[in-house]
Amino acid sequence: MDSSNTRAPQRVWPGLIQQGWKDSWDSVFHADGTLAEPPIALCEIQGYAYAAWTGAARVAAARGDAAQARRWEDQATALQTQFERASPARSARRPRE
Repeated sequence: MDSSNTRAPQRVWPGLIQQGWKDSWDSVFHADGTLAEPPIALCEIQGYAYAAWTGAARVAAARGDAAQARRWEDQATALQTQFERASPARSARRPRE
């Protein structure tokens, strides 16, 4: 996790600087056209982390470990909050369920 509370994969071999739905070296860029610099925290990676934390929370709750369930749920909530703050499409965001 980086200082923005988001997940970014570590680059451990030469190759693409990001690996998302469009694996190409120039697919992640800023509004002015300049390429983003790694680490790049793609939105799908944030979704995977959120799903893992909420799933782990459900498992912990089912096992009777309410304290651990709360910790995992807090991690998921913190990631969701940070992601929504960073999202340029705030007006298009669905309300939380």
